[in-house]
Formats: sequence, C-alpha cells, structure tokens
Amino acid sequence: MINGYRVRLARELSCLTQSDMADEIGVTQSAIAQIESGRFQPSADVVEALSARLGFPATFFSLDDPPHFPSGSLLFRAHANLSSSEKAEAERYGQIVYEASITLGKRVKNKTPLRLPQLDEEPTDIVTAAQLTRDALGMSPDMPIPHLIRAVEQIGVLVFAIPVHLPKREAYSLWSRVKTLWSSSELTRPVVVVFAGVPGDRLRFSVAHELGHLVMHQAIKGVSHELEKDANKFAVELLMPSEAMAQEILTPVTLNSLAGLKARWGVSIKSLLRRAKELDVISDRQYRYLRERMAQYGWERQEPYELVPEKPRALRQMAEMIYGQPIDYQRLASELRLTPHFTKRIIEAYATKEESFTRISIREENVSDPIGIKRWQ
Repeated sequence: MINGYRVRLARELSCLTQSDMADEIGVTQSAIAQIESGRFQPSADVVEALSARLGFPATFFSLDDPPHFPSGSLLFRAHANLSSSEKAEAERYGQIVYEASITLGKRVKNKTPLRLPQLDEEPTDIVTAAQLTRDALGMSPDMPIPHLIRAVEQIGVLVFAIPVHLPKREAYSLWSRVKTLWSSSELTRPVVVVFAGVPGDRLRFSVAHELGHLVMHQAIKGVSHELEKDANKFAVELLMPSEAMAQEILTPVTLNSLAGLKARWGVSIKSLLRRAKELDVISDRQYRYLRERMAQYGWERQEPYELVPEKPRALRQMAEMIYGQPIDYQRLASELRLTPHFTKRIIEAYATKEESFTRISIREENVSDPIGIKRWQ
C-alpha cells in the first residue's frame, strides 16, 4: 500500500512540481495528483520509477505519515522572501531529519532537561531575555560563547542540520512534540534547523536569532517584521552583550581591531561595527567611513577570516551509539527506510566527537589579508 503523502514529501524534497514528476516518469499530472491524494494506487512499475527518480527506496512510500513537524519561524518569512516551493523544501528536509531523530531516539535514553527560558507571557525586555538565556547556557556575561550550537544542545534544544545550501534560508525554529523512551507521554521541545553552506559568523547569528523566537515568541503575536526585529535584537545582545562590548571595542576603532574581535567573539566585522555605533563608541561619520572602507576591500560580499561553521552533534552521536564507529550506514539506512547514500549525507552534516569540542576558529584557506589582519591571530 503506497502512502500518497510520502510521495508528495519526496517530490517536494526534490523541488519538482506534479507536472515535472509526471513528465519524468511517463504518466499524467492527474495520475500523480491522485497518487498523492490517496485516490489511486500506482502499479509496481510506477513505484519503481518514483523510487528511481526521487532517490528513496520503495519501502519509504509504504510508511505511515511522518510525525507532525510545524512550520515554526518559516511562517514569519514565507511572505517576505520564500516561494511556496522553497518553503516546502525546507519543511520536507526538516521532517526527514526529525523522523530520523525520533526513530533513533527511541533506542537511546536521553534525559537532557530543558533549561531554555520561555518568556512569551512575561513582560520581559529583550536585553533581559538575552541575559537570562546566557545564564541558562552557563555563559559569563562578559565572555564569548565558544560553541553556540553545542551549548544550545546541552540545554535541551534539538538542533537539526540539513545537508544542502538553500538560498535565502540559513535556519528556522519551532516547538514540536517529541516522544521519549522513558515516558508514555510527549514532551514539547524547541527545535532549531540549520542549513549547510552558511558562513560561520552568519550561522551563529542565525542560531541566536532563532533562539530569540523560541524564548520570546512561542505564540505568534504581532506582525512578522516586528518579530524578526525583536529576534535580531536578541541575537545581538546574546552574542555581543552591551556591557562587554563597551569594554571590548576600544578606540580608535579600526577594521584591524574589529577583525581581532571577530575571531574572539564569533561575529562578523559588520555586526561589530554596527554594535560600536549603537553603543556610541564611534560616531555616525566614523561608521560611514569604515563601511566605505569595507566596501572598497570587497568585504560587503565576503569578509576576511571566515569562521569555521559549527555543527550540531546529537543525531550523529545517537547513530554512533547504535551502529558503531564507523557507522554501519547500510543498517542505519535500512532502519530509516532511506538509501545509504542519502543517510550518510544527512549524518555527515553533524559533528564528530572531535568537531563538537572545537571552539571559535578561523578557516585559513582562500582568505585575503589586505590590511595585515594576520597579526590578530
């Protein structure tokens, strides 16, 4: 028995319309629509064609519907910069990884308590919300967060990595129900989904931004651009606390000095420059001058000293506990009803044990050094 929803999931994951899918396997668009709606059961030949084109084993299409995975903060951006196909692709990848996490989680006892503040109903200002979150992460208010994603996982937030680069999307977040091994009930857990191909500084900011939504916006209130502005302010305060920055950003402020702070705090030079202006460390005139200098060096497009992107750890850790090191991808894929190639691609988006302890670090290759920034290493 073929589950039409699974066919739709795999098709949208491949960014195909029903017409595209129909043309590629030699059936009508109406046939694809009827298969996906459950009104028509395809022949074995059609199932084989679907499997070959979409890259999923035939057994995948016979599974029940995957666990519900809400859109979360994707809703905030759907009208601003995401097409319906882009939004669907992001959701489908999230569903696949979420289902894999649940499947493996049933075999691994994980009792990480949730310590993320939930302030949706509290009259708490954004600065205080960020400070409370830093406290929950176990971070001193005057020090950088050395590995944000690892710290977030350690307070009970699920972080899922998607192994593809999706333009205009770096991360999204949501609250979802998760079944546990040690209880018949379900827990409501915060989830952050991150995408591949995002520079390290931007990824850290995006994760901090999504934490802002999880802490302050469990219930969607107000208009989306206001929610986004609040989450941005939260991310700035979480990663660059105002009191610490007032001590760290010393005059005279130069691009060289900001580059040194980038390597220390794990944020972009542009963000540090903007923070210096917000805290009145530099004037509007100095800010404009330094932005012009950044443009001259081409740093508006790509800053020097790219940070190595952080990776979550939990999903790979569970796979290693069950299927050994190195992971037996054939067995893992069989349990997940995925192909070994696709399964390995998902797992390799997660950190090894060694990578999970890596602090803020600079990627050496392909980095310009037009004004002698190397002396800040």
